[in-house]
Amino acid sequence: MPEDSASHQVSSRKSFAFKEPIDPDDDYEGTNPLGHGDGLAGFEKLAHAIPLFHECSYDFVEAVIVKMRKILLRSGQVIAEQGSELPRCMYAVLWGTAEVSCCGETTATLAEGSTFGEAQMLGIYDRWTTTVTARSSCMMCELTQTSLKDVLRDHSEEYEYFSSITDYYAIRNEEWTDADVRQSLRHCACLRQASGAFLTALQAGMERRFFFAGDCIFTEGDEAEYMACLYDGEVVVELAGRVVRHEEVPGVQIKFTTAEDLAASPSGATRQSVTFRGSSIATSDSGSIDMKELAASHAKAEAMLRESLAAGKPDEDIDDSHLPEAVVFGEEALLGISQTMSSTVRARKMSDVRILHRSTLMQVLNEFPEDRLRLECFQRHHDEAFPRWSGKENEFLHSVSCSEDFFEFLSSHVEERIFFPGDMIKLDSLSKNLHQSILLPAVNISISRINIGHVRVSLPPHPDRSLFGTLKSGEILGPGSEIKGSWSWAGAEIQALQVCYISVLHRGVMSRALEELPADREQVVPVLVVNHQHESQQQQASKVKSHKQERVAKILRERSIFANTSQDFLAEILQFGDIRVFMPGDRIIEQGADGSSMFILSVGIAHVVKEQMEEVESSIVRTLTNIGGLTYGGVFGELVMLGVQSKRSASIVASSICCTWEVQHHHILTILDRHPVERANFLKLVEEHLDKLAAPRIIYHQLFSGFHQQFRTLIGVNCERKLYFPGEAIVREGCSGDRMYVMNLGSASVQVAHQHVMQIRGGSHFGFLMIASGFEKEKHPATVITESMCQVLMITRSSYHHALNKYPGMQDVAKALEAEERARCKKQLSGFMKVVQRRRGLRIIMEALRDGVLSENKSEINNATKDMAASVFRGWLQEVKRTSAIRREEEELRVFNDTQINNWLEKRKKQISQVKAQAQTSHVKRAGARSAGPGAMRKTARGTTQMQALTQGSFPKPLKPQEATPCGPSPYDAPCLIWRRMPHSARQTRRLPTLGQSGWSEDSGAQREASQASSPMKSQMAARES
Repeated sequence: MPEDSASHQVSSRKSFAFKEPIDPDDDYEGTNPLGHGDGLAGFEKLAHAIPLFHECSYDFVEAVIVKMRKILLRSGQVIAEQGSELPRCMYAVLWGTAEVSCCGETTATLAEGSTFGEAQMLGIYDRWTTTVTARSSCMMCELTQTSLKDVLRDHSEEYEYFSSITDYYAIRNEEWTDADVRQSLRHCACLRQASGAFLTALQAGMERRFFFAGDCIFTEGDEAEYMACLYDGEVVVELAGRVVRHEEVPGVQIKFTTAEDLAASPSGATRQSVTFRGSSIATSDSGSIDMKELAASHAKAEAMLRESLAAGKPDEDIDDSHLPEAVVFGEEALLGISQTMSSTVRARKMSDVRILHRSTLMQVLNEFPEDRLRLECFQRHHDEAFPRWSGKENEFLHSVSCSEDFFEFLSSHVEERIFFPGDMIKLDSLSKNLHQSILLPAVNISISRINIGHVRVSLPPHPDRSLFGTLKSGEILGPGSEIKGSWSWAGAEIQALQVCYISVLHRGVMSRALEELPADREQVVPVLVVNHQHESQQQQASKVKSHKQERVAKILRERSIFANTSQDFLAEILQFGDIRVFMPGDRIIEQGADGSSMFILSVGIAHVVKEQMEEVESSIVRTLTNIGGLTYGGVFGELVMLGVQSKRSASIVASSICCTWEVQHHHILTILDRHPVERANFLKLVEEHLDKLAAPRIIYHQLFSGFHQQFRTLIGVNCERKLYFPGEAIVREGCSGDRMYVMNLGSASVQVAHQHVMQIRGGSHFGFLMIASGFEKEKHPATVITESMCQVLMITRSSYHHALNKYPGMQDVAKALEAEERARCKKQLSGFMKVVQRRRGLRIIMEALRDGVLSENKSEINNATKDMAASVFRGWLQEVKRTSAIRREEEELRVFNDTQINNWLEKRKKQISQVKAQAQTSHVKRAGARSAGPGAMRKTARGTTQMQALTQGSFPKPLKPQEATPCGPSPYDAPCLIWRRMPHSARQTRRLPTLGQSGWSEDSGAQREASQASSPMKSQMAARES
C-alpha cells in the first residue's frame, strides 16, 4: 500500500496514497474535547464533501487535505472581519458553531460541515462582506490561497478548471460597476422608485455570498428576514420538493434539435421578458371585437398605470427601463409581511448572490424619511396581502371532486409574489423545456389569485375560447380574480397596473399532492390525460384506471433484466416502489445529476434529451437534442440503480402527464439479499456492462507504466472480475493472499485496527506485494470494506509471474517496482498506526474524564481508576506544554544566535575595511621608496620627505593597533558557550515521570518551566562575562 512522497504531494498512482500523518505532539490541540466527530476520518470525509471540490478528482482532494491544517478556536474569537482583505482562506467547520454577522447584526449560524471563504480564497471577492466569529469552542479546517496554488501546480485539469472560474468572475466583476449593483436593486418592487442615495446606503450594507450546486438560498417554511438578489448563476424555485420555476443570470438562449438535426428552433428566451409561445391551436373566435370598448379599456388601464407610477415617484429622474439583469427572491420577507419563506430557492450551479437583511434596511431607513414613506405603502398585514387559499374555487379542481386532504395540502404550499406596476406576470418558466410543437397550453393547470391590485390581460390575435372563455383582450382583472397558467402558454400577456400581491398555486404542487393521495390521483390523472390526448373520457379513463401492480409487473417482465425473475421478487419490488407524477415540462431525471433510482413509465409520454452549453456569437446557447422518446412500459435509470453508473447520462422530460414507478437503490439491494438466484443474475448482468472497461483499466494503469504494451495487455486480458455489494469485505487485515486488487467501480473504506483511515475509489490498487513475492508470507496490512456496489479487478500471482516468464526483459522493472512499493507500504502503514494510536489514546483519555460514557468496555474505566487516568491526562498535558516551551525557547535562542552572528559579521567587515586601508598605505610607501631611491628618504632642512608629502595628500591616516575595532570571538570557533545548542531538544525522546512523583504537580511544573526558560539566558550571560 504505497504512500505519498516526502514532499507531501499525492502520488500520481491511485493507490492507498494519503496525506502525511500529523505528528501527535503537533496535533494535540485538534482533539475534540466533547467527543464529537471521527478525528482524521471525519476530517477527510468533510474535505471530500466540500462543494467547491465536487468537480475535482479524488487525488486532487487528497492533495488538498495534505495542505489543510486544523485550527482550534475559542469562543468569541474573530476569524474574519467585515471590510478586511485578509485572510485569503477557506474554512470548513469540523465541530462547534460560528456566527456570521453583517453591520453588527447576526445573520447566520455555521454548524458542523459548513464552509465559507471560498470566494476569498479564489480571489473572486477582494474583501470580506461579513464578520465570522466562533460562537463556541470549535475546530476548523483552513486552506490558504497559497496552499491551493501549490496543489494546482501538479494537477493540470483542476488548474484549468479553477482558472476558468477565476477568469470568468474577473470579467463579471469588471462588467458589474457599483452603479449596476445599485440599479439592480430596483428589480425589487418596493425599491423600484427609491432614491439613489438610499440605494447606495443599502448597497454598502449588503452581504455578498457564494452558493454552490445544491445549496439552499431559502428553505420553504424557515424563518428569514432578508432578500436575495441573484447577480450571476442559476437557481430553481421549489415547493413541496418539486421544481416550479427556473431562473438564470445571465439569460441563455435555448435551441431545440433532434438526433438527425431535422429541426432546429431557437426559443428566444434570452431575457425574462421573452415569452415562450405555445403551438398553433384551433381557434373559435366568438365574433367581432368592439373597438370602442377596447379603446375605453385601454385608456382606463393606462390611466391606472400612470397614477400608480406617479404616486411614489421621487424628485430625481429614475430610468428603470433598462435595469441590469438580476433576479430577486424573498421580497415579502424583507418587508416583514411573511415570517416564513413560501418557497425553497436552490442553486443549480455556482452562483453569486447578494443578501440584503431587514435589519440593514431598517437602519438605513432612519436616515431617509422620504424613502421610508414610499416603503410604508408596501407594508401590509400577511392575512391581507396573502390570505389562506387552497384553489377550491377553481373550476377544474372543483369538477374533479378532490378530497379535503388534497386542498389542505395545496393551501400549505402556495408561493407569495409581489409585482410592481408595469411588470409582466409569468407564473413559471418550465415551458422552455418543451419544443413548441408539443407544447399544449391546456395541460398547464397552474393558477394564481390576485389578492391586492389590478392587472391587464392582452390576448393573442386569435384566442382559443376553450382556454379564455369570455375573457376579452385588454380586460382588467381585480382582487379575487384568477390567472390561469394556460393563458401564458397560449400567448397571453398579463401586466400589473398597480402594486399586486399574488398567490400562486403551481401544478408541481398538485402533482406532489397526487403522489401522496392515491384516491385523488385516480380522479385527476384520467382527466388530465383526456385533456392532453383529446380522447373520449370513458375510453381514456378505463386505460388509466388499470394502473395497478399487475400492469407494472407485466411491464417489468418485458425488460431483459427482469425477464427471468420470480413472482415473489417482482412483488417485493412493487411493494417498495413509489408512484411519481410529473406534469408536462417537468424533468423526471436531469443530465449530470447524481441518482440512485430506476423509473418505470406506466402513463404518459416522455422525451430523452441531451443538453449541451456552447457559446455562439458572444452569447450562451443551451442546445436540447431530442434523441428518443419513451412511452408506456419504458424503463430508465436501471444502471444507476444497480450502481453501474453514478450520474445520469441524459435528461428525461415529461411531454404529457406522466406516472412512473420509482425503485430506490437501497430497496433493490435489500430485496436481492433475500433472493440469491436473482442476485446472481443481476451480478452477471452488471459484469456484462462493465466487462469492456476491465482490461483497459489494467493496461493503462499508472502502476504498470514501466512495463511494455505486450506485458500490460497480457495481465489485463487475464485479470479476474468480481462484484461486491455494499458492506462486503474485499480483504481482511492480517490475512494472506495471492491476488492484487484494482478498484474499477465504486468506493470502499480502508480500516486499520477496526478504525477508518481513508477511502479509495475507482483506479485505486492494493495488494501488489501479494503477487510480487513468490512466497505466501505477505499479509494484508488493512481491511477493505465496500461502501457502494464495487467491481474489483484481480491479478493473480500465477498470471503475473507467467507474464514475467514470457517477457524476461521485464524482470528488472518488476524488481524496482517491488522495492518501491514495499517502501511505500511500510511508510504508509507507519502513518496509519500513528493515526490509530493517537486516536485511540485520546479517546480513552476523554472517555475516562467523562466516566466512560462512550467506552465500548466501561468496566475498564471506573471510579477506582479515574484518579489515575486524570493524573495521566494532567501529565500528558504538562508534557505537551513543556514541549511547547522548549520549542519556544529554541526559537528564541535561534533568533539570538542569528543576531549575534550578524553583529559579529558587521564588526568583522568594518575591521577588514580599516585594515585594508592601512595595508594600502604601506604598499604605496614601499612602492614610492623603491622608485625614488635611498636618498629620497633622508630628511632635509627644507622640509619633509617626498613619501610623507604623498601620504598626507592622498591617503588617510592609518589606525594605531590599539584603535582597531574588536569583533569578539568567532561564532564558528568551537567550543563556544554562546553558540552551543540547548541540551533539551523537542526532537529528543522524552519519557513521562513516574506517577506519584512531585514532578506531576502543577506548582513544581511551573517552577521547573521557569527555571528552564531562564537557564539558557543565564548560561549565555556567564559565557559572555567569561
